This record gives sequence, structure tokens and C-alpha cells, in this order.
Amino acid sequence: MIARYYIDRVMQDRDVAQLIMLGSPMGGSDCAVLPAALGFYLPASIEIRQSYMTGVFNQQITHRNGIEFYDLGGTAILEAFKSPCTDIPNDTVVSFDSINAIPLRSDKFDVIHSNLTLSQPVFDSFVKPILTKSVNTFVDSEDPTPTPGSESPLQFTRTYTGHVDRNGSTELTINIDPDVSVASFALYDNSRSVTTVVRGASGKVIELSPEKNGFIKLEDPSSLFYLGYGFQDPKPGPWKISVQATDATPSNGADFAISVYFVGGAKLETRSSTLIPKVGQQVDLGASLILDGEQLEISAGQAVIRGQDGKVETLEFQPGRNASTSWTSSSAGLYAVDIIVTGLAPDGSLIERTNFLTLQVQPEISSQRITINLAAILAAVLILLLLVFSMIFWIFRRMVRQRKSS
Repeated sequence: MIARYYIDRVMQDRDVAQLIMLGSPMGGSDCAVLPAALGFYLPASIEIRQSYMTGVFNQQITHRNGIEFYDLGGTAILEAFKSPCTDIPNDTVVSFDSINAIPLRSDKFDVIHSNLTLSQPVFDSFVKPILTKSVNTFVDSEDPTPTPGSESPLQFTRTYTGHVDRNGSTELTINIDPDVSVASFALYDNSRSVTTVVRGASGKVIELSPEKNGFIKLEDPSSLFYLGYGFQDPKPGPWKISVQATDATPSNGADFAISVYFVGGAKLETRSSTLIPKVGQQVDLGASLILDGEQLEISAGQAVIRGQDGKVETLEFQPGRNASTSWTSSSAGLYAVDIIVTGLAPDGSLIERTNFLTLQVQPEISSQRITINLAAILAAVLILLLLVFSMIFWIFRRMVRQRKSS
């Protein structure tokens, strides 16, 4: 993103031959909601949300100045229940679709995200051939036409957050509604020291494994999640997730965040009157919950708004088939907006869905500044006119004196 911004907005003369990227999320990554929920990596974890990348960044950063773009996508994960927080195929946190969210030359490689910049085969097969191109073979790439951002194919429940004391545990209840074919879990823990015990809707503990559940643990401290696992055709009903401390948990405990996405079941559709409002401009937010082509009644809904400074504001939705609320920002900056709704399926089961938006609030020139600027301009004009008339008067007097002397 920084390289693209430099090429579009900063570069004066062409000092870049080509742009080579490894796993860069041109369409964002839903995994970013986990650290953002705990206030980590702000504002970067808000900037790589899908809604920001496709709805804001890609709409504005489009100039390439003839530079060809390349991006390699890792495709280590091919099955949805083994993917913790993004669509397949992916490298654990960035999907191949995200790699190709803008026109570029892409390729794929069977590797996870954290190994893309460490893999010798990746360098030999993808990076080195591009680096060794002769200078007269560079092509002039055209600027792409911005396209509207597409909605994420994944449907998330709320992002659950909590705290585990040293030698303690915290239990969460997550409802899985009927017709869900995949439920995939991702946990973020900055200390990377907790573990989880999962009880399905039957009440039995499920032993997690890489083969059956795609269980994965990432020790990389910069990763967007720590533990990931999923379930194919999960039994509907309440699932119990117990987050437990281990011997490695710090003495002050550990904060955690959990996200769960579903394939199948109900779908949340959200609306925002704008993604780039000005300070003081009202933003109208709306939500609809769809199941089998029919709108469900939304019994409760919230818009949780988190600023890049970590401050959180919660707005309540007016319930109904088309739930709505509005928000007005008092300061410029980047804001994460989690729209969370709860509804009931025809069989009475509870349905909860969340969509993750991003708003880039622009500063607005106040009327006072406009008045001051106008006053300054008028004063400058008056001074200029005074100088002009003074010069004319001085020239006129000089001409009169010359006539008298002659």
C-alpha cells in the first residue's frame, strides 16, 4: 500500500522500474478485525479491512505512471473449514482473490503468508526472473479504472473479546444456526500464550487436529491471528469455547479476540450513505438480514465505531426488516465500523451476523476560517489598490511639476 501510494502521489520522476509484491492484500483481509478489536496495529489494522481497501484506497490510488505491478499469492489453504478468517484459496490471512483485487500480473505458490518473504523457492521462481529482466523489456502499464468494491463472501458473527487471568479461563457461547455448512474460528492473543477447549452443540469436547479441523498455531508476533480451526457441517446450536491460560501466560493475564465466519445460512447486507464523509456530515447506516431470499426481522442491532486512537462509540439500530441508525463525526480520521445484528430464523433459532466497514472522515474548513481567509483576501486587495492609487497620484504630481518647471 505504501509503495502504491508513493508511485501515485509522491514520485516526481520515474525512479521505479517495477513493483514486486508478496502476499499484499490489494482487496484487504478480514483477519485484520482481530487485532483491531483489541486496539493493536491501529490504524494499520483498520486500513487493511476489505471495505477500506476496495471502497476507499483502490478508488483513489490508481496512477501507476507506466509501472508494471506483480503480486504473488500463497495458496497453502484450499478448504474453507481449514481457513481461519478469509476466503479460499489463501495463505492463512490473505486470499488469492484479494491479491487480484486490482489489475496486475499475479501467480500463486503453496506457502503460508509468514514464509513468503523467507522462501528460497519463492525467490527463485517468482522474484528473481522479474528482477533480472533487461531494462528494455519493461512495459508501460496503463492506469486501471476503479471498480466498485465487492462485498465479502464470508459471513461473520460478532468479534468476541475477553480477558484470561493467570491460571484462569473464560467461556464464550457462540450460536451456530441451521444451514451453516462451515464454521471457522480464529483467535488473536498478543501474548500467544492461551489455549482453547471446544464443546460442540452436543456438549462433547472436540479434539482439534490439523487434518480434521485445519488446526493451526502461528507464533509470529506480527500475525493477524494466533490459533485457527474450523468445522465442516457443524451441528446447529450453542457451542462453548473455553479460553484457558497456560504456564506461558503472563502474570497479568492475557486479552484475546475471537472471530467466527460461516459459509451458508443467513446473510447480512449493510449500507453506508458514504465511506468518505466530512467532519460534521451525517452518515446513514443500514442493515438487512436475508435467509433463503427472505428478509428476517432484526430484533437488535449495533454499530460499534472504533477510532484510530482506540476510543469506542456504540450506536443502537432501530429494529425492523431494514434496521438503521446514523452517526456524525466530530473529528477527522479513520474509523472502524462493526455493524452487528441479531434476528430469529423461522424455526426460532438465534442468528447473529456482523459486517466490517471503514470510514475515512475528511477535515472540513470551518466557517470561521473561511471568514478569516476572506477578510485577509479583502485586506490584501485594499492594500494593493491603495498602493496602485498612491503610485498613480505620485506619477501625476511629478508630471504636473515637470510642466510647471518647463
